[in-house]
Amino acid sequence: PPAEVKGVAVARQGRHKIGRPPMERMDPRGRPYYWIGPLRETDDGIDGTDISEITKGRITLTPILLDLTNSGALKALRKVFA
Repeated sequence: PPAEVKGVAVARQGRHKIGRPPMERMDPRGRPYYWIGPLRETDDGIDGTDISEITKGRITLTPILLDLTNSGALKALRKVFA
């Protein structure tokens, strides 16, 4: 609820495990499906991360990039294939 928000924090993205490994199960028609498992247990995260700030009751702002380029490898490959 809004009354429980303790502020806003700018934080880096945290990481945590999602849960147990997927489990293969069978539906009532005999077809296999995969269950991702139970939700993760409580994780307070590492200080300074969005996970840590959220567990403290804060709204977090985390600027992210979607470019997964390995810049180091890109530079090395450019030298090899110049």
